[in-house]
Amino acid sequence: MTAAIVSGKRKRGGQPGNTNAWKHGRRSRAALAEQAAFRRHLRQMWAHIRLARAVMAAIDRPPPQSSSPAARGRCSEGTEGASYVHPQSASLS
Repeated sequence: MTAAIVSGKRKRGGQPGNTNAWKHGRRSRAALAEQAAFRRHLRQMWAHIRLARAVMAAIDRPPPQSSSPAARGRCSEGTEGASYVHPQSASLS
């Protein structure tokens, strides 16, 4: 018998015959902290992607229509032919 078993004091780490002994660092404190930081980074990245998609959808959408006749182009005060111009196409011309 080994001295550890005879004296009753256990050695550090996985004991002989223990199939659950820690053999890698996947669950170490440092690895768990790194994984948590990576998940935080992914959540921030997806939040930025959602924001960018919302901004792009708002840019591509025409402005809301007003219920006034002048806004709909039915007024004789020089508003005939008024239409929505996309901000990017206006800067190109």
